[in-house]
Amino acid sequence: AAASTCQWFKEDDSGKAESTYNDWANREAVKFEKEYPPGTGDGGASTVVVSLLLELVGDQTQFDGAGLSFTQTEEVLQSIASDVMVEEGDCVNACELFWTPGEPTEVLTKMDLIQDFPELMTI
Repeated sequence: AAASTCQWFKEDDSGKAESTYNDWANREAVKFEKEYPPGTGDGGASTVVVSLLLELVGDQTQFDGAGLSFTQTEEVLQSIASDVMVEEGDCVNACELFWTPGEPTEVLTKMDLIQDFPELMTI
């Protein structure tokens, strides 16, 4: 499953861009604070959710296809990887990476995924 959200700002709106990034990061962080009960035995099979938030300078990265298919999501991630390599990484203003479950014994079920991450679309 995948989801994508992006917003563009004019060069002179850097304060608004930073504020929006902080709001999005805080909303994401809350979702990842939940602990999931351990599974049986070694924890069992689990779904994993990873959230990557970026604040980038420039307008070259194309986010349009993220979350629509596995291939398009992969292309967006490759585009991000190449775009952040310019200017020795100075185009990255901020980055947050969240994941759940956080412990090897926790199990995130499909029902947990639907309840806690309703914005994700199955691809």
